[in-house]
Amino acid sequence: HINDSSCHELLEKLQPIGAFVYGSSIVGKKSLSLLGKVLNAHMGIVPQYRGAKSEFWALYRGEDDQIGYSIHECMSELDGGDLVFQARLPLVNGPSTCRVQSLIHLGGELPKVWNFHMKGKSEPLEQLGDVGLYSTPRLWHRFKLGWRRNFWI
Repeated sequence: HINDSSCHELLEKLQPIGAFVYGSSIVGKKSLSLLGKVLNAHMGIVPQYRGAKSEFWALYRGEDDQIGYSIHECMSELDGGDLVFQARLPLVNGPSTCRVQSLIHLGGELPKVWNFHMKGKSEPLEQLGDVGLYSTPRLWHRFKLGWRRNFWI
């Protein structure tokens, strides 16, 4: 695990200049200090949709314009850190494809964003606005969304 002492020992030997995180648990302060510049890809629009299944919660709340992903500097706060890049994507083939659509788009943008950031050319922005923290939806939430919007995810 990224926060284990055995991982810390390895990182001290490797001395990485940077790392990219996706789908990780919270990276602790000690690990962050050993990783160099760290970027996180979050499948949601921050700060409004932090946490799990962000695209579901945006749809649940009727905010289809909040579908997409964010790349931000990683810190030990859940999906916190200054924003480096953000993409809002249209809902094309229904809610079940939101994540795939975001990952495909991310795959095209990440190398450019990473290189720009590692060269010190990015200008990260503070996350502004109300912070929303979300967890994995329960079956009831999924049923309610499907019923209300006439689709199922």
